[in-house]
Amino acid sequence: MKKLLLLFCLLISSCSTMKPQECVGANWKEIGYKDAIQGRSVWLKSRTQACAKLNLRPDTKAYLSGYRNGEKQFCTFRNGFRYGRRGAIEPNICKSPELAKPFNKGYKEGWSEYQDELDRLEWLYSFGHYYRPD
Repeated sequence: MKKLLLLFCLLISSCSTMKPQECVGANWKEIGYKDAIQGRSVWLKSRTQACAKLNLRPDTKAYLSGYRNGEKQFCTFRNGFRYGRRGAIEPNICKSPELAKPFNKGYKEGWSEYQDELDRLEWLYSFGHYYRPD
């Protein structure tokens, strides 16, 4: 169990920042875009800390420009629906009203379907039936 927990911690920490060597010649606009399109909040602080080890600084303007472009791609009804349908925690990325509205609408509809499915499964289990997805 301890090994599994250690592996999990290593996996999480490896995803949370970048290696200092990646700061050299980094495309900050692309990094910002990828952070947003994956539903992450702004990771500029952790990236700055990683780059500081080599006395480098991220291009904040390029990162945020890419991040804003990624936000526009991520904050859609479709993505909101997918997150809600999976029962995932709503990411805290779509903050501006014009981005939040379609994402939140999709999330609520997806979450409703997720809850309906849980209710259906609970009902099936109460009768001793086992749910087998197709």
